[in-house]
Amino acid sequence: MEPFLLQMPSTLPIQSSTASEGETDSLNSLMDRLLLNQKEPTPIGKVLVMKSGKVVLRMPSSAGSHVDFEIIKGIPTNFYQELVSAHPSRQDLHFLGQVNHKLIAVPDLD
Repeated sequence: MEPFLLQMPSTLPIQSSTASEGETDSLNSLMDRLLLNQKEPTPIGKVLVMKSGKVVLRMPSSAGSHVDFEIIKGIPTNFYQELVSAHPSRQDLHFLGQVNHKLIAVPDLD
């Protein structure tokens, strides 16, 4: 399996329990809530493949609702990129492989 890059919007339309109505969370606060420093991976949603072939990332939101993001193929690039896993506290860096494919998560407004 080849590594790929999933580009998320910088602002997500997901309300936290402390956010007021109409307020959105930044990607940084979402990452903080997901506790990415845990040893076990934390899911952020489910990937659904529709009959039409459309791919959707469904992220849970407040009050049992959800937010859908359409996953589309990114524009191919002609420069070299590598995926790395960084652990600043341990001063660790692991190279996971070359990124040949990019996917973009676009809010599904339908």
